[in-house]
Amino acid sequence: MRLGILHLDDDVVAIDKPVGLSTHAAWHDVIPGDVIGILKAQLGVEYLGTHQRLVRATSGVMVFAGRPAANAWLSQAFEARSAGKEYLAVVHGAPAASGRIDAPIVPAGGGRQRVASAG
Repeated sequence: MRLGILHLDDDVVAIDKPVGLSTHAAWHDVIPGDVIGILKAQLGVEYLGTHQRLVRATSGVMVFAGRPAANAWLSQAFEARSAGKEYLAVVHGAPAASGRIDAPIVPAGGGRQRVASAG
């Protein structure tokens, strides 16, 4: 499998992660079939600075530091939330009204996430 590379330079690698592929391999996987393992093999590199993950059922853009020297500023961008993220959802049926949910995603227990209540 080859991942779609959206951007590649010495400092940053951005990919299009498909649905059905885990970001990190399970600890017991002998041959990792995850984003990190596939991308390292595809690029022929040993290092990828990882600061985000998308669950197996989610597709989207993922950004990695291509070398340790770039890791600090990329880490800071995610920690300071200056790296913007936007999530789009596909729903079954029609919602009662149109609109935008602008609330943080918080832990919901059992490894799940939910949108925080407005108040």
